[in-house]
Amino acid sequence: DRIAFEFEGLPGYQAGYQSKIVYDGSGLPVDLDGDAFLQLVFNPAQAHDEQGRPTLVPASNKQVRVGYPALVGYVLNGDFEGYVSVALGLSDKVGFNVEQFRQADGDYVIYVDVAHP
Repeated sequence: DRIAFEFEGLPGYQAGYQSKIVYDGSGLPVDLDGDAFLQLVFNPAQAHDEQGRPTLVPASNKQVRVGYPALVGYVLNGDFEGYVSVALGLSDKVGFNVEQFRQADGDYVIYVDVAHP
C-alpha cells in the first residue's frame, strides 16, 4: 500500500513506529484504527496555505479511513511551527520504505510503501 505527500520544497522527514499516537501540542490521544502505528514527521513543512486553509486532501485532524490491506487509515496529528505530523494506522507492524522524487513541475513527492501483512 502507498501513501504520498507533495511539497513545494523538499522537507526533511522521519518515520518510525510508535506504541500510541497523540496530537502534537496537546498530547491528547488520537483515535486511529490499526494494530500498529507509523508516525511520519516532515520539517520544514506546513499543511496549510497563507490564509490558514488546509492543504492536505482530505483535510482532517480526524481519522481518514482508506481500508487497504495494510494501510487502514491516517490522521494529521500536527501542523505547527514548520512541523507536519501524519500518523498511519496499519493492520500489523510490517516493513515499510520511504522514498522521494521531484516532479516535472518542480514539486517533491515523498511516499511511503507499506508491505502487506
